[in-house]
Amino acid sequence: MAFPTTSQEVLQFAANKTVVEQANKFAVQAAWRVLATDAQELAVWGNVRAGYGGMVSVQIDLNHYPIGTCSCTSKVQPCKHVLGLALLWVHSPQAFTVGAMPEAIEKWLQNQSIAPAKPAKPVNRKEQGKRAAKRQTAILNGLDELDRWMQDLIRLGLASTQAKPADFFKAPAKRLHDAQASTLAYRIEALYGITRSGTGWEERMLAELGQIYLLIEAFRQFEKLTAAMQADVRSAVGWPLQSNELDDEPTVSDDWLVIGQSQSAQRNLNVQRIWLYGAQTQRFAMLLEFAHSSKQFTYHYAIDDLLTADAVYYPSGYPLRIQFRSEPASSIQPITTVGAPDLSSAIAAYRAAKLKNRWLGVYPMLLDEVKVGKMGRSWYIVDASQQAIALNNETVGGWELLAVSGGYAMQLFGEWSEGGFMPLSIFHNGQWIKL
Repeated sequence: MAFPTTSQEVLQFAANKTVVEQANKFAVQAAWRVLATDAQELAVWGNVRAGYGGMVSVQIDLNHYPIGTCSCTSKVQPCKHVLGLALLWVHSPQAFTVGAMPEAIEKWLQNQSIAPAKPAKPVNRKEQGKRAAKRQTAILNGLDELDRWMQDLIRLGLASTQAKPADFFKAPAKRLHDAQASTLAYRIEALYGITRSGTGWEERMLAELGQIYLLIEAFRQFEKLTAAMQADVRSAVGWPLQSNELDDEPTVSDDWLVIGQSQSAQRNLNVQRIWLYGAQTQRFAMLLEFAHSSKQFTYHYAIDDLLTADAVYYPSGYPLRIQFRSEPASSIQPITTVGAPDLSSAIAAYRAAKLKNRWLGVYPMLLDEVKVGKMGRSWYIVDASQQAIALNNETVGGWELLAVSGGYAMQLFGEWSEGGFMPLSIFHNGQWIKL
């Protein structure tokens, strides 16, 4: 994509509010020891001091923003240093010295070039079936061990888990990682946090253990499940479908609006969700991507981008995840988003979706005519009938929502989960804006 021309466009790709605040500190020339670009303005690079007198090296591909690299240890993409350098390039290009591009950066740029697609290798269905059977057996063995661990835990009593160290939960999680059931492994590791989550932790722990046991039993009955349920169970344990397993799924052609984006981290794994809204189908879609350590995500779309593309939904009781079947092209098709008229309708739609996919993790929620409200120390989204849902405490603050909306009713998009509502974007002045 063309390099941004405003701070707002640069910060569209920031993972959260904290990264934005940190990036602004690096958007000043005085923070940098080196600021440079080449005569063709293909890249910018620089060195900046970062904690305890250390220096980090940063570089940005100006033709494929937000692709950039940084030698810091941040798992967030793009990191505060990349964003800070981008902000500085937008507002003070004269601060950059024009010179020869270092060979290392030149090679890095060449690697960013999109190579012609190689012809797909024919799929050996027999070998693929053998690998699937082997992995299914490995997961079943891992689930059997997890079942025994959970039974021991219940016999000892939930109260005993509060005195257990993190390693108590990491041991069965490691076995699940070894069995290639990593998504479930992360849930087991997260049990440690529940034991330290304050009043009512026992109920939350028991509920989560119940969900995990239900998943174990569902996987044991895998062959008896429908194809959609099998796909959901596989996804819930961490065994996703491969691209070639989508060949028989129908193509959905639409104009897609990029309406939301979120990032999270699980140990050394970064997770990105880009939410789309189809103009013709009025369906939500999700581009899900994983990147290890400091590896770059491959999807780089900004909020309010319009894309025309063919897509295929992954099989599910409630399909959300998609894969593009054609290279997305920029669209000028105006898209009118239609959200839930009130919170009762939104919650009812979520419950209906949950019935179709018992292991639905996050749910895209588009709300019309809602306001932000505060009660005590907690913030809520409130509709015209004064029904309210809680904001996720780890996300955008209520004060920010209040400032952006001016206290007026707004159209709001976000992710709903058991942790509450996480607002991602707001419709303001005729366009969707990332929060």
